[in-house]
Amino acid sequence: MNFIETLREKAIKVQKTIVLPEGTEPRTLKATQIILEKKIAKPILIGNPDKIAAAAKELGVKIDGARIVDPVNSEYYEDFVNTFYEMRKAKGVDMEKARKMMADEVYFATMMVKKDVADGLVSGAIHSTGDTIRPALQIIKTKPGIKSVSSAFVMIVPNCELGSNGMFLFGDCAVNPNPTSAELAESAILTAQTAKSFCDMDPKVALLSFSTYGSAKHEFVDKVVEAVKIVHETAPEIGR
Repeated sequence: MNFIETLREKAIKVQKTIVLPEGTEPRTLKATQIILEKKIAKPILIGNPDKIAAAAKELGVKIDGARIVDPVNSEYYEDFVNTFYEMRKAKGVDMEKARKMMADEVYFATMMVKKDVADGLVSGAIHSTGDTIRPALQIIKTKPGIKSVSSAFVMIVPNCELGSNGMFLFGDCAVNPNPTSAELAESAILTAQTAKSFCDMDPKVALLSFSTYGSAKHEFVDKVVEAVKIVHETAPEIGR
């Protein structure tokens, strides 16, 4: 059983509710049909029901069984607006801005996760990384004790003996353009934790730079060297 099949089997067993804010996007609708057919999760599509139905009909996909929620006309809208206002008023958000933000599909879907209406969110088909992550930073925020946000990509190389049978995790390749040593170290530690919990791996961690055994002298190299020291000190179990 490959990695994707393993994830599907786990998902089928736990039956989580997943919100998909890009409700009329073709790949999202096709994925929804697969999710329903294979009983992978309980999907919620965000958007205008008529537009979603029309888009699904045009594609020839069946989404019967998926819940469709139109943000402004939903039972949650007023509560979400008030919650967002209270969370962000110190940052200059007034009620008008709160209403506007909760009319946005990604912000609304993120609040569904915050309020335990959904267990998770999948977005990014037609939204940038920034537009997907920003609502999460403002509404869900980081796990206690975590100071920065980073990403991790799972890469699978067929017929490869390196990594974990050809599986690698790369982090952070999408969020922080110029991280500090502390942020690099935290990203390395979190990526290792992801490898253990998400991919069932016993990770060996490497931090990359353009210097090999001190072949180059540069502030960027010094930053990575310092990050390695921090990892050794704060997470010795994965530091070597």
